[in-house]
Amino acid sequence: MIRGWIKLGDMEPQSISDLTSQPARTIQIAYLAGPAPNAKELDKIEVDSPLGKLACTGATGDQEFQRNNVALRVNFQIRLHEKAPFGVVSAVWKFERKTNGQVMGSGTRKVTLAETNTTALTELPGKN
Repeated sequence: MIRGWIKLGDMEPQSISDLTSQPARTIQIAYLAGPAPNAKELDKIEVDSPLGKLACTGATGDQEFQRNNVALRVNFQIRLHEKAPFGVVSAVWKFERKTNGQVMGSGTRKVTLAETNTTALTELPGKN
């Protein structure tokens, strides 16, 4: 990672230099880790999006991350199309977090392309 910011709720964006420092949290590792070593292609499906109905390719896989006594297992499924910003039409991450071998939490995060435009402005500090 070269540089990054994190913004939780209404707080001001905070700069992070690596994913092992606060305010970075273990879960950000999953978003920035890149492809899973066991990634598999999914069959193309049609996804309804703000760009219309798109025939989206897909990938799925699992990754595990360890930091001190915390282990994070992530299963992901992502749907892609060249017309979508950054290529992503939708993504689902299923998480299980363990501390000292005991499950401390689990959940699912889903993101879906909501809109596109050509006039977006950054809210990152000093980047306007």
